[in-house]
Amino acid sequence: MALDARHLEPDTRAQLDDLMLHFSALLEKCREQALSVLVPMGEEMNYRYQERLIADLLRALRLLKERLPPG
Repeated sequence: MALDARHLEPDTRAQLDDLMLHFSALLEKCREQALSVLVPMGEEMNYRYQERLIADLLRALRLLKERLPPG
């Protein structure tokens, strides 16, 4: 993703941090659900799939944040 002036605004940085915080919490919830003994055998794969999608998105957001100049 190419950076532009929008990415340098403080509001955008705050939104990025907020998104990463929310996705981290959702990732933890997916992990808890996947490991729950109440989930029928085989159904935990749905949670693991969602966990993988969230982890990939978090990784992309972190890479984007790393590319932003300090400020």
